[in-house]
Amino acid sequence: MQKSETLNKVTASILLFIFSMTILPADAIAGRRRSGQAELEYYLDRADRERSAEKWQRLAEEGLLAAMTAWENEALEAMDDNAAAESREEAEKEYKAETSKRYAGWYSNKYLEENTEMRTSVLAGELRKAAAEWKYRDGSGYETREVNIDDSGKAREQWNEKAGEIIRRFYEEWEKENAGAGTEIAG
Repeated sequence: MQKSETLNKVTASILLFIFSMTILPADAIAGRRRSGQAELEYYLDRADRERSAEKWQRLAEEGLLAAMTAWENEALEAMDDNAAAESREEAEKEYKAETSKRYAGWYSNKYLEENTEMRTSVLAGELRKAAAEWKYRDGSGYETREVNIDDSGKAREQWNEKAGEIIRRFYEEWEKENAGAGTEIAG
């Protein structure tokens, strides 16, 4: 009984030693990738502030170069040529995937911002036009641009109704274009 326990302990110790030796290189590779990832993140964060796609892509390319340089500075000293080439391909693939993901997010945000700005400006223009043409209708049906202080509450209600119609129309158009996203957002 004691002999098998000793054998199990020795076997477990050997396996533990072998297992720990395989983890150390993997951890070193991950550490090298993290240093390159930090460089890439720095450039991608700068690129996210750009307004043009060309400038974004230029900064992203600089970031890829900086990330690969950081990775190579640490990795090439510790690896043989075959392992370095394979690991370099993995790192480059990972960095490019991150860059593509960030570009898709940046482009989507840019499109939404531009679309929202355009819609907001069109809506504001329609409201300005309606305000310029709007006239208060008093109780006798007479329309005027001049409102007595006593009638200001009624005039505000009439204007709110007119503005509400314009806003509802814009919302309905937006809802049609975005396939019901408004009802999903509203919950």
